[in-house]
Amino acid sequence: RRQAGMGNTGSSGAGSSRRPPRQEHYAPTGLYDSCAWDLRSVRRLVVEGKVAPRVKGHPTETGGGRPRVECPICFLYYDFTNLTSCCQQCICTECYLQVKPPDAPGCCPFCNLDGLAVKYTPPPDDG
Repeated sequence: RRQAGMGNTGSSGAGSSRRPPRQEHYAPTGLYDSCAWDLRSVRRLVVEGKVAPRVKGHPTETGGGRPRVECPICFLYYDFTNLTSCCQQCICTECYLQVKPPDAPGCCPFCNLDGLAVKYTPPPDDG
């Protein structure tokens, strides 16, 4: 009998939002040449569910059976995005990491409010 470990449920855990993120979910995607955030800090944000996985954007709106959301900064489409707390605008994790300094409050790129913060809500499992 197989027991689920580390919060995984079911026999495969596919699609589970509790699985530890794979490296490609927090490593740079190549969208920007540099990032002020260190990899360990980004990994912690992704693992704790504070930001969406850091994934490559797509040039098209659909794929994988569900619609993607456009980031209004880089104009690419994502399966996972964040919402700004102030004005509820979508922003991909790559762009968020560019506009939010690691150790400072930052300013929202959409409504210009100080104290930029985002919320990530994982999509429901297709289970």
